[in-house]
Amino acid sequence: MAKLWSFSTTLRNPHRIIDFIKILIELEGEEWNTKTQKKYQILLIKNRKYIPSLGGLSSSIKILIKSIIL
Repeated sequence: MAKLWSFSTTLRNPHRIIDFIKILIELEGEEWNTKTQKKYQILLIKNRKYIPSLGGLSSSIKILIKSIIL
């Protein structure tokens, strides 16, 4: 059974949709759940398709994000 997917509001710019889908293809065949959503977010950050705002995040999460980006 197909599941409904939605993209974050980060995609206000339609030119970014293609890059987000290219990253999403890396997860093809995997069940869409909390684990794969986290993996997708990490892949977006790692591939510099999404850079999260660091405000309001804990120090440990900020360090993790910076380590993924660098």
